[in-house]
Amino acid sequence: NSSGSENHLEADLEALQTENKRLRGEVETILERKIRLEQRVEDVQKQHTSIVALLESSKARVRELELEVALNQTEVSIKGRLERIFDSQTRAPIPSNDTLR
Repeated sequence: NSSGSENHLEADLEALQTENKRLRGEVETILERKIRLEQRVEDVQKQHTSIVALLESSKARVRELELEVALNQTEVSIKGRLERIFDSQTRAPIPSNDTLR
């Protein structure tokens, strides 16, 4: 009877060892996946950082262009005023000799 118990115990032990091996394989697979996911998270964080830097740089460039446009508009406005002033002076009646004396 003891040999029957021993066989049963050996079968249980073998089943447990097989299950243990299977679970170790699963743990290894999970750990490998975890490492890959951590690497992916790191890559995405780097991309995010570079996108944010690009966005900030783009915002600064847009602001520079807005200022440049404002400056150009001011220049155009000043040129227009000066042209109107010169036009009104050149169209003014030429004083006669009587008025100059």
